[in-house]
Amino acid sequence: MTTFIHPMNAGYTETVGVGSVILTALLGPLYLVYVRAWFAALLTLVIGGPLLAFLTMATASGGNVAAVILCYVIGSASWGLAMVPLIEKSYLRRGWKLA
Repeated sequence: MTTFIHPMNAGYTETVGVGSVILTALLGPLYLVYVRAWFAALLTLVIGGPLLAFLTMATASGGNVAAVILCYVIGSASWGLAMVPLIEKSYLRRGWKLA
């Protein structure tokens, strides 16, 4: 987990960690826009969503419902994990300091 301190208000902090992965996996680009990680949100819309949909549909062609659910969960979690460095970089670009 990485904690960032607001440049104007030292009492305000944001933490990027497991919660960010879970929220990115569940809410996708909505959470990324909320934390102002614009590039990560754009990547999620252009690459992540269609890729996850393709993998899930390719798995669904086999007819195994459990495999489809597992593919969707693993794909969402791994995409959320891949977005963490981009979220951290967006905080640093906006002037936030590492705690």
